[in-house]
Amino acid sequence: MSCVRTEKIDNATGGFDDKHRAKCFQFAKDHLHLRDVEVQVDSVDKRGNFVGFVWVNKKDFGLSLVEEGLAAVFHPSASRTKIINHNEYSAAEKRAQA
Repeated sequence: MSCVRTEKIDNATGGFDDKHRAKCFQFAKDHLHLRDVEVQVDSVDKRGNFVGFVWVNKKDFGLSLVEEGLAAVFHPSASRTKIINHNEYSAAEKRAQA
């Protein structure tokens, strides 16, 4: 997805935090599994992967991840896209960190 990063590094091991990964998976499963979603492609990366947004009930799923504290805003892509409001993402990230 564009504008967000969900992986967090476990400082103790230097690897990915499995508890965080499990929370993200469960959140995605609860909100996306067997639901009608809309996918909006923003760009294609240099490897040919589509980069974009997932909308569930007219709400940006990436923003939902940020609001829940499960993802961080990836500011380089968030500031370039015209699809979302970068300020809205940044405000949601600050609220989640509080």
